[in-house]
Amino acid sequence: MPQRVIDKVRKMYFESSVSINRPGHEVFAFFRDKDKYPQKRNSPVLVLEQTTEGEPRVGTGYREVIRILPFIHMEIFSKITRFEPNEFLEEDFESSGLFR
Repeated sequence: MPQRVIDKVRKMYFESSVSINRPGHEVFAFFRDKDKYPQKRNSPVLVLEQTTEGEPRVGTGYREVIRILPFIHMEIFSKITRFEPNEFLEEDFESSGLFR
């Protein structure tokens, strides 16, 4: 089991928006299928996998492991909370902290 570096539980809320000069259906497909793309070399994303069966929909879960520093990683779990095909995709994220 990984050694926990930070075990404090904190709740954060944030929103982010960007402008992407692509058709909406392409942007939606990119985020909907995020676990199907190969990770680029040296990507901080070490693992990105769907944890539930079937096509993405409300309730679909994902597990992600990212590298923060060379020997510090973070495990993140997310779940789709709103899904309107080609229109809207919303996820909630949570993490239990950093580990080595």
